[in-house]
Amino acid sequence: FETWMKDRKYPFRDRCSRLVELSESIKLPGNSKNVYLPVTKNNEGDICSFHGGYDWKDQTLTLNEKIVLRKRIYDAKNWPEFRDAVISQVSFADDPVVFNIQK
Repeated sequence: FETWMKDRKYPFRDRCSRLVELSESIKLPGNSKNVYLPVTKNNEGDICSFHGGYDWKDQTLTLNEKIVLRKRIYDAKNWPEFRDAVISQVSFADDPVVFNIQK
């Protein structure tokens, strides 16, 4: 979704309302060290929201992500909330996870 516009004057549409939940765990070797995990992102809204974060415990990396887009056709006033949720999801996906695995 193109999010470059700060404001909208007219209603806009998405293909459908959505709830996307992703939960994934990866077991890493015992000699792995967490170098960098992206910060948890949390954008709560009435119509659109995003939560994404990582957990590192007992050599297991867990990713949890949830985006909620409750409408198909949005009013122009819903744009800031929709835009924030989409931007958060994209920036979370683009931020790398870095580990050091020693031999």
